[in-house]
Amino acid sequence: MKLALGTAQFGQDYGISNKSGRPSESDVAAILACAAENSVNFLDTAPAYQLSEEIIGRRLPPVSPFKIITKTPKVKGDRVEKSDAAAWRESLVRSLARLNTPRVYALLTHDTEDVLKPGGDLLIRELEKFVDEGLVEKIGVSVYTADQIDRALAHF
Repeated sequence: MKLALGTAQFGQDYGISNKSGRPSESDVAAILACAAENSVNFLDTAPAYQLSEEIIGRRLPPVSPFKIITKTPKVKGDRVEKSDAAAWRESLVRSLARLNTPRVYALLTHDTEDVLKPGGDLLIRELEKFVDEGLVEKIGVSVYTADQIDRALAHF
């Protein structure tokens, strides 16, 4: 069985039923220890989760049982430009520094629509370079609807 722990709340007040806000760093350390003891395999994070990556980077033990999944920033325009691919690289480098790790298990596009825009192939090539350079092991897309799955599979 593969289990992932979402970490959005580590870095921000997140969640529809969240009444207590962001957990303290000591609570995050306890959550991570409990997750490790109970066979959680993955940590899901993103730069968009504000302080999440920094806190994880400070609270993970040097030898971590977790595979880390992080995400890309959103492309703002209607068309992908070379500068968007460069921004993804800069974001990944910052994520690795915050997470205190030389590589992550996976990098997902936070918005599937980014790679489906005109010029989206530039982003896919940049993701593939990250794999070739050993910065990430796996690449993929975050999908929120069945239609996005179908469109991503048809495109790639």
